[in-house]
Amino acid sequence: QIGDVKSVDAEVGDAYGWQLTTMAGMQRERAGGGILVDMGPHVIDLLLYLCPGAPALLEYTDNASTGIETDCEMRLRLQHGGKPVPGRIELSRTRRLRNSIRVEGTRGTIEWMFGERSRLLINPAETIVDTRTGASRPIAVEARWGDEIEQGGYEGFRAQIDDLVQAIASGTPPELSGESVLPGVELIEACYATRQPLDEPWFAEGLAGAGRSTRMSSGEKRVLVTGASGFIGCRLVERLHYASAWKPRAFIRTPGRAARLARMPVEFALGDLGSPV
Repeated sequence: QIGDVKSVDAEVGDAYGWQLTTMAGMQRERAGGGILVDMGPHVIDLLLYLCPGAPALLEYTDNASTGIETDCEMRLRLQHGGKPVPGRIELSRTRRLRNSIRVEGTRGTIEWMFGERSRLLINPAETIVDTRTGASRPIAVEARWGDEIEQGGYEGFRAQIDDLVQAIASGTPPELSGESVLPGVELIEACYATRQPLDEPWFAEGLAGAGRSTRMSSGEKRVLVTGASGFIGCRLVERLHYASAWKPRAFIRTPGRAARLARMPVEFALGDLGSPV
């Protein structure tokens, strides 16, 4: 429908909102990483399904500092039809991104929105004349299988679950095996091994550096920052950590809102100022 594939681009991002009960997911030594190790496997699996073949990592950047990353971007060389295809993945826990995979071809684009099961957006390269204005305008067509209804939640994964149960019961290989994820795991490991700092001028402005040790010197003092996961509180912790002699301890009520703070190896305290205990 769109001709030869020219590029593949994926973006997934929004303000982090998972309801966490502990800080394990916000600590590098316990989580292994941030948004890349969290959402990366899902996105990479989909891209390698669209473009089967060994991917080549060209560049990877993230904002992890000495903690875990909330934002990252990678550029790849994928394979489609035996030809190299440029690819890009951008992930974020702090910003709303496009949340889709977009495949650009010589005759238009196809776009799939994350969370959909059977619908696509097709944007042909040609335009249509708007009879009201006389101007040529691009068009977008929604397409789906005519005999398949949209399914959410458990039903959206029913075919995969049934296939796995059948494989266990019959002793036959499932359609998807654990081995299929190895190329994605290798790519993620290559990203972390070659990471470069992500340019964030809005974050670095006025800060001394993003990699200083948190070991207290004789001149350092400790300070507890309440409301540390909020917009102002988080910026205050960043400035105290990177641009002062103070060692901040971040007091937060909801672990899931500490995504931006987790970039730094600051000490966390969980609690609620309104609690009598």
